[in-house]
Amino acid sequence: MKLFNYLCCPKCKNKLTSGRFLLICKKCKLSYKVQKGIPILVRLKEFSRQHQKQIDYFSNCGDVIKTNYKLEEWHKSFLRRFKENFQDLKDKTILDCGTGQGYMTIELAKEGATIIACDLTIEWLVRLKKIAKQKGLEKKILLVCCSAEELPIRSKSVDYFISNALLEHLEKEKEAISEASRVCKKKAGLMITTPLLYRFLNPLFIPYFFIQDKIIGHLRRYDEKRLTSVFKIFKGELKNVYYTGHFSKVVITIFFMKILGLQKLARVGEEVDRKSERIKIGASNICVFFQRG
Repeated sequence: MKLFNYLCCPKCKNKLTSGRFLLICKKCKLSYKVQKGIPILVRLKEFSRQHQKQIDYFSNCGDVIKTNYKLEEWHKSFLRRFKENFQDLKDKTILDCGTGQGYMTIELAKEGATIIACDLTIEWLVRLKKIAKQKGLEKKILLVCCSAEELPIRSKSVDYFISNALLEHLEKEKEAISEASRVCKKKAGLMITTPLLYRFLNPLFIPYFFIQDKIIGHLRRYDEKRLTSVFKIFKGELKNVYYTGHFSKVVITIFFMKILGLQKLARVGEEVDRKSERIKIGASNICVFFQRG
């Protein structure tokens, strides 16, 4: 399937037709720009204050201007968890919703999958487009600027859906989950990562994470029970649960790496964290996998 054939109108879900630097929905009588080869399938004037706050924050993030690509140790941990649960990747279609740095997109494209990488922040997508070209992966990756609440992706077209550090930012949580369910095939898998409820965090770190949540724009936190409840619409079984960001990793990340600049300790932090990834108490994030069919 040609990459643009995955697209549909974010409003009515009908087919889009191509114009000069535009994608057009004849039913809704709406047109959408294509900027630097990236379709902008969202109406900028419809952005909420929360959406705009998120775009402002992430478009000004220091990493967005970096043109080099480096696979960090924590990236490797997320990839490992994904591949532990979903081994069959070749020729599969994966939607990386809220792709950000794009490491899941790049690495899973290397495995032979077709990736639809979505994000609201066009700067991240432009950066990812350059990286994909450097890696010779541009024919395996469709980049789309859109919102998770109105995905411009055809129904039942996705084998695996990834949402890492996204759901907690969204005002319209139910709409986003409904869209994730809609685009997935009958036998599809979900990877969802969110911040863990405060009551399970190490008490020493609650003030730090509370401040971070306010700065970054987190609206809520989750646990296994809540994620299972809100994803009932997906009609899949809970396959696996991981907990990350325990005491040792947080200390290594914040104090030794960020403050002292000891980047070599990143691998140590991940190795220590892995030993506790089945332990909820003291973690700061939860990563769950659902399987449908």
